[in-house]
Amino acid sequence: KLSIVHRDLKPQNILLEEMPNPTHFDRFDVRICDFGLSKDVSDPDSANPAIMKTQVTATGVILGTADYMAPEQAKSDKNLDQSADIFSWAAVAYQVCTGRNNLDGNLIQKLASLQSMDQNTVSKNYIPVNDINPEIPQELAELIDVILSTANKKERLVNAGLSSQG
Repeated sequence: KLSIVHRDLKPQNILLEEMPNPTHFDRFDVRICDFGLSKDVSDPDSANPAIMKTQVTATGVILGTADYMAPEQAKSDKNLDQSADIFSWAAVAYQVCTGRNNLDGNLIQKLASLQSMDQNTVSKNYIPVNDINPEIPQELAELIDVILSTANKKERLVNAGLSSQG
């Protein structure tokens, strides 16, 4: 069994195919693509061969796309786990629900905002989903908001109801 962290989940890497004869729950087939930055976290020594040289020679290099990157990924945390991809999913969902990114500014400002988040802070410019689009179901909006506002990766899973361990 593989425990893969994608590390670059973004709209461009999510493919939707409309299903023939869809029902309410299976209108689209969703596929994740571009595993060029992915890593099997069940084996700390594994890495995608395409980036093996980058990992060995480029300590401190930030891999991923800032608009959808978790705070720990922006800090070049070598111990990324599924919580980074969950943060990225929430950033994508935020954009789908609101029509905008959850972070403002240019690349440097976005990375600085993510890197400055600690366990007790949220990006000061964060606007909750329902403040922008009140038509989004409250439970979905709150899930997205809690994931994007939790910098600590273990707490993020607990706060989102995805883990019972803090």
